[in-house]
Order: sequence, then structure tokens, then C-alpha cells
Amino acid sequence: MLDNVLHSFLKTITYKSCVNGNFFTSNNTAYSFQYSNSNVPEKFVVNFTNSQWDDLITYADTPEIHEKCFVRLHTDFTNVKTRNDLINVATFWKLYTSLGYQMQNVCRNETQTYMENYGERTNHPTLIQMGLSPYVARYELVMYKNASECYNQSGAFIILAHKGKHSTYVRNGQDSLRRTIKYLYEFYNYRERNDVIVAHEGDFTTYDEKNLSENRSELHFYKLPSTYWNVYPPKIEKNFSQWVDSNKFNIGYRKMIRFYAIHVWSMMKEWGYSWVCRLDEDSVILSQIPYNIFEFMERKNFEYAYRNVIYEAGAWEKKENFDKWWSWSRDFINNYMSPEKPQWLYEANKCKTNFFSFKNCGWFFGFYNNFFVGSINRFLKSDIKYFLEKIDNTGFMFTRRWNDLIIQSLAVQLYIPQKKVHRFNDWGYAHSSGSFTKLGYGIVQLAKGSTDNIPDVIEKYFKWNKTLPKHKFITIKDGMKTLSTYPNRIY
Repeated sequence: MLDNVLHSFLKTITYKSCVNGNFFTSNNTAYSFQYSNSNVPEKFVVNFTNSQWDDLITYADTPEIHEKCFVRLHTDFTNVKTRNDLINVATFWKLYTSLGYQMQNVCRNETQTYMENYGERTNHPTLIQMGLSPYVARYELVMYKNASECYNQSGAFIILAHKGKHSTYVRNGQDSLRRTIKYLYEFYNYRERNDVIVAHEGDFTTYDEKNLSENRSELHFYKLPSTYWNVYPPKIEKNFSQWVDSNKFNIGYRKMIRFYAIHVWSMMKEWGYSWVCRLDEDSVILSQIPYNIFEFMERKNFEYAYRNVIYEAGAWEKKENFDKWWSWSRDFINNYMSPEKPQWLYEANKCKTNFFSFKNCGWFFGFYNNFFVGSINRFLKSDIKYFLEKIDNTGFMFTRRWNDLIIQSLAVQLYIPQKKVHRFNDWGYAHSSGSFTKLGYGIVQLAKGSTDNIPDVIEKYFKWNKTLPKHKFITIKDGMKTLSTYPNRIY
């Protein structure tokens, strides 16, 4: 029995290795991607240096072990020389596997230094027979626990960024991004250390990336390949001049729509994440978020979260485009939905009857989705996935500027129960499309019940003049003081 248990442990070491000090990743990509970059908060990790097997066995019986997701061991196995030492190693492995731990990565640092400076080194012949050399300077072993309380580590922030002057909103994207990252870290990520992915078209240099990610090891830059950044269907691109608002919103803007409506779910899934939180390069966190966002979503069994609801009138100045949205949505419901009614579409839009039309429902209400948190697995289930494929095939994101706000909102209202949708209101948030030096199309919103004053907040975090422009209005939305350019459209 001892040999069997011991062999099951040792083979996980001899079958794994590292190259240039970097971990190979396991099949559990989310854990590997984050932990190998030291991005897991220390509260989830227990470290044992020059591991004493008795200590590991004792720790397995403490309450603290149940709060951990990773166990990291540093050892050279030269302290395993007797039969009793082997029993301790086997006991350790049996205890930790019973707690749900699996071997994730092994780093093996081989060197001649020990042989030259310390002479003969020994460990138990059984270890040597199984392939563990006493002249390995150090083994670093990482075990992970595949348990629900550890899933919060598989969430990441995604920011789609542009370095230079924005053609639509006329601002310097890198300045805005720097501010977004600064306050995300100050109010959240220096504590939680979740991954932050900055996706871009290739305009950020190595210097830019190094400058923005200094002391932020979990901040990653990713150049979007054409598979995630293209016009679809391809044949429609030649008619760009005929697209709705072609003089206002360029092709890149519409690729952004498609990325957030369609691609973000599969891209983040491929990287092993279960949750994604969107921020824009002009989003600003304004106060402490006193919990881990992804852990909160998981624990509360939510599938989608937002901050504000807004009725969307963009690109609908032309009646033909306006009518098409309602008729397409209504036809999809009639032709492809199950016999049960849509989850809460009619309630969300205050429809008089279960007939989706402007006359019956009024303006379409959607989530102001420059911030959202979504369950990746839920959006990749067959029902929502089919809906997204159908709307993608129309090309209307490009030709009619049907944006990710209305598409994502319709998907949620059709398929996700209202009880699984959450509104965050206990921390401050701002979003301003347009100039870096003043509030453009956007909001500045304080936490519910905050005693701060909005003029003081905008002077502190944005360096704008605290005298509010006359056309901006402060209102109360769900208990949150809100400065916005469209107070009658946001709820």
C-alpha cells in the first residue's frame, strides 16, 4: 500500500518538469495561467519552504487548509532517507488528495553546484529508483484544489484599448487607459490581484506595455488576431458608405461592437476563465470594492451583473432601422424560442402585452454595458449561443450599428432569469465617452448612500472644473448620486 501511494505521488513529479524556470501549464488553464504568473492572492495560497513532511501532515488537520486553493512546496527530498520518511511522504500525499488537491505544476532546477560544493548527496534509494535525483537543487511543487470556493480565481477584467487619438470620441486612449488602470488597482486589484487583459489592435509598444504594467504582474496586453477583429459577413464591407452613421462611426468601432457581443465569451473561455468583467478605457472605479467581484457572483449564484439601465435610441434616427430592430427580435422570439415565454423581456420593457413592439413596449431598455460581469459558460450555452449566431449572420452590427448594448441586453432578458441578474450599487463608477478633460457622453455615479459630493469627486479624480456645466444634471438612481448627460434615459 505504501509503495502504491508513494508511486502515485512521485510519478506526478517525474512526469512533469519546467523549462527555464517557468511552469508548464496543466489542463486546468485558468489556474495555470494565473498561478504561474503569481496572480493568486496570498490568502488562497500556503507555502512550505524546505518542506518538513511532519509539518505538512499536521497542517492538513487545521481549519485553515479548507480556505486555501493552492499548496506550494519547496523541497530537494534529501530529508527523505529512511522508511519512516517514506511513510511520511506517502501520508502527506494521501491526506492532501483526500482534501481534493491535485498536482498542477512542477519546477525542477538541476545544477552541478551541489555536487561541487557539498560533495555526496543522498536520499532514499526508492526515490532514486523512481527518478528523483539528489542533485536537483530544488523541486517546486504546486497543488491546486478543484473546489467551488476557488473558482473566483477564474475571472478576469477585459479592456479594449486604443493608444492614440480616438476617431469617434476624440481623446487620447493611452491617457484614459492609464487612469482606468490606476483606480482599478487602487480600489480593488492591489488587494484581489485578478487578471486584467488589455486587448488592442497592435498599437501598444513593448515600452508602453512595460510602463503600464509596472508592479502589476497580472496585467497582460493582447494583440487581437483577425479572428476576433473582422467584418462579418465579409461581403458587406464594400458597401461601407451605405452603412447607418458611416460618417460618425468607423469600421473599428463596429468591430468593437462585434467583439463584445460575440467574441469575448469564446476568447475568454479559450484562456480558461469562467467569468469576465468589462471595463472601457474611459471607465473609472471611484471607491473601494470591498469584495472579490467574481467570488461574489459565484457565491450568490448570479449569471450577469450591471450598474445602470438605459433606453437606447442610438442609430435609430432612421425609422427603417428602428422598426427593423423590433421586427427582427419579434420574429426570433416567435420562430426560435421555446414554448415558454422569454424570461423577463416584457417586464423589463414594461410591455402592455406579450408582443414585442415599440407601440406596445416603448423604447428598448438595456444594460449600460461599458461595465458588466458575465458568466462565460452561460453565454456559451446552446440557447444564447444560437441567438448570437443568428444576429451575427445578419451583419446588422455593421450595417445598422446595432450595438453590443442592445444585443447583450436582449440575450439576458430572453434567457437569464431575473433572479440571476444583479445590480452593483455599493461602490462608485464613472464612464465618459469623449474628451479626457470634461464629461462627455457618460455618467459619474457615487456609491449608494455616499455622503460625498459629485463636484468634489470630479475635481479629485478627473481634474475637471468642479463647476458643473448647466446641461449636466445630478439625479438619484437606485440610491446613487448620478451626474449624467441624459438623466431621463438612465435608470
